[in-house]
Amino acid sequence: MISKQGFNSKMNVWQLSAKGQGSWHISPKMFYSISALGTVKLPFKQPYINSQLLGYSDMTLRGYENYVIDGVAGGILNATLSKQLANSVLIYLC
Repeated sequence: MISKQGFNSKMNVWQLSAKGQGSWHISPKMFYSISALGTVKLPFKQPYINSQLLGYSDMTLRGYENYVIDGVAGGILNATLSKQLANSVLIYLC
């Protein structure tokens, strides 16, 4: 995704962002998933208000939800291996 904010020399930001994810069955009860997010803001010299990077919107890290990192370029790669431990069964009592 490409976006632009501003129209003068004080506020002029071009932002290139990319996002992708995939998941695969390893065995009948085991799954592997990976997701990647990245962004670059140009020009690199930006006012502080335009420096929001990690911890804002989609760019969050598990375990660090209460923290933010400012910058103009960065990315995240999350990999998850999960296994089904039990079947879920709903029992309704009337």
